[in-house]
Amino acid sequence: MRAGGACGASGRAKHRAGAPGKRASSVDKPAASLSQASSAMESCAGPADDWGRDEAAGANARPRSGPCGCLPDNCDGGAETMKLFAVILTYNERENITACIETVRFADRIIVLDSYSQDDTAVLALEAGAELIERPFDNYASQRNAALAAVRGRADWVLFVDADERVTPALEDEILRAIEQPGYAGWRIPRLNYIFGRLTRGAGWYPDYQTRLLRVGRARYDETRAVHELVVLDGQEGTLTKPFLHYNYKTVAQFHAKQERYARLEAQTMFEKGIVPKPRNFVLQPLRQFWWRFITLGGIREGFHGLRLCTYLAWYEYRKYVMLRALWQQQVSDRVR
Repeated sequence: MRAGGACGASGRAKHRAGAPGKRASSVDKPAASLSQASSAMESCAGPADDWGRDEAAGANARPRSGPCGCLPDNCDGGAETMKLFAVILTYNERENITACIETVRFADRIIVLDSYSQDDTAVLALEAGAELIERPFDNYASQRNAALAAVRGRADWVLFVDADERVTPALEDEILRAIEQPGYAGWRIPRLNYIFGRLTRGAGWYPDYQTRLLRVGRARYDETRAVHELVVLDGQEGTLTKPFLHYNYKTVAQFHAKQERYARLEAQTMFEKGIVPKPRNFVLQPLRQFWWRFITLGGIREGFHGLRLCTYLAWYEYRKYVMLRALWQQQVSDRVR
């Protein structure tokens, strides 16, 4: 059943039975910040926690929702504060978004933060009942901080889910128990990764813990890390036992495209930190990456599948330094001009 999250939902059962989402007017200016959006939702908001990033993290975001943060047909004036929001970051995820949303129906609200997809991801998200926020992509940490800023005062907890991940009923139950436990600022969740259609545990792919269940106001992402984000918590972190199902890298082409993007983002981060590549980096770093993945992390147990994955990852370690060198060469060229 497709359902949207009603603002005054009395429980998660009602959320499952809500009406499909509809397109609503967005903020007038494309550069409007999520802090502006949050102030427009004041009738639904409680007091915001002072700890964490400023809501300016949501700059350039455009929410499509009613004035209190609800889709217009679902709004009852903000009778009660919601507890758990699920947030899904997307870009061109038409193949995944509907199925992903279906597995997080237990949340009080589902938010899709989309980076202006070129396919119909946004349409499908709205049809499935999600609240849609559009924001230009800069890096993953910044996107997640923008989402945290958007829900401050409206949610107690946020569950971040990637579009190619699925929440099982067992994980759902564990999440709902975890958020009732006092004293925790976040919970990390293991992942079962399916790569090229095969469950992959070696080479570091399991347990692959992800800190994704976060207490709003007590968690933020370190934006100096463009990929493989680091969560900074103000409080204790717990560990869940039930995993996400992660259907990543369905094809070799998809794997190469994503690793190329990751390499570019990491090279840019290193460049901004002033790291200059040395000749030995182009040889030793890829070799270290291969050894670490294939031997230390057990990629050898995956047979040819593991060998292939570890070789690919070593190659992109090399590509990262090639891109870093190109950035420094471009800077020198620009100065000469």
